[in-house]
Amino acid sequence: MSDKDDLIQYAKDLGKKLAFLIASLNVDNKIKEAFLEIAKDMDLSQIERLTQVLEDKYLDQETSFVEENLIKDLESLQKDAEKKKTEINKKYIERLKI
Repeated sequence: MSDKDDLIQYAKDLGKKLAFLIASLNVDNKIKEAFLEIAKDMDLSQIERLTQVLEDKYLDQETSFVEENLIKDLESLQKDAEKKKTEINKKYIERLKI
């Protein structure tokens, strides 16, 4: 394959990725259409940057539930640890009174 063929293939793959990311956005269709319209006038480096920004947004969007669940789990663990600590402290205080 030549450098030209590689570049053409890269541009096609990047275009598919950009289209997927735009389609996956949780925004109104008019905004999606605006992204497509803007992308038409961009050079390759600008499209790469836009793709990266949208990919970051996509990953945030798709993994936000993981962060929320992690926070809930950590809060639950903290409550359990505090409860156990309180129980242990009560037991030691009772033993010290004997």
